Amino acid sequence: MADTTLDEILHGDRDAVSGNRFLDLMLERRTEFWNNKPATERTHYQGFENQSDAAIKARLLIQCHAEISAGDIPLQMLDYIPWLDLKADFARQVHDEFVHFKLIRDYLYRHFGETYPGDYQPPFQEWKDLLSLAQTGDFQVSVDAATKVVARSVVLQFAVEGWDVEFIHPEFMKEIEYSNPEMFEIFESRIITDEQLHAENGERVLVRCDGHRELQQIAIRNLDLALDYHHRANAAYQDFFDKLS
Repeated sequence: MADTTLDEILHGDRDAVSGNRFLDLMLERRTEFWNNKPATERTHYQGFENQSDAAIKARLLIQCHAEISAGDIPLQMLDYIPWLDLKADFARQVHDEFVHFKLIRDYLYRHFGETYPGDYQPPFQEWKDLLSLAQTGDFQVSVDAATKVVARSVVLQFAVEGWDVEFIHPEFMKEIEYSNPEMFEIFESRIITDEQLHAENGERVLVRCDGHRELQQIAIRNLDLALDYHHRANAAYQDFFDKLS
């Protein structure tokens, strides 16, 4: 029988659990969600394997935008994150993400002679919706610092980047190791290690929800939203790149 602890906390039928137990349960919830989806719907790293110039350029532009967004979100949280020991970790992530952006942007220029336009927007709404959720969580007007950090961190760092580390990046690296050794080296030399630390930021935030039912409810609700949004974005990626192939 599936563990119902998180749903009981979410609906107010159970007190909060310890931080470490909460993290374990959230990891299980994330994995169970994706294990119930077809393999092709578990990743948004689609388009790199397509050999048409239009598809590769589109994918690189989306990746540049994703790296900038992943830097902007923790940058905004630096103003109010209440846990000083995590502030340096968030600051490092800001730096890392903009380094990743420059690596992908330079690859785009080397191979296609194109620069990244400052007004760029992703070409399908589902991905923009996921990033918008990560920008705010579902507590847009909350004045409580911990609430805002938990709501946003669980979307970006735990739901998206955490799943990148657990599933998407290992599959992606196997795919491009021989088909695109230059891209493989970019990820292997810098991005993969950094993303592991970014995912751990999200895990540490969840541990900070120790014994706090309201924060745990916020985290559960935002995880469920993020998983749904992420799944829809993955399907949109597949549809978009199928049309470019």
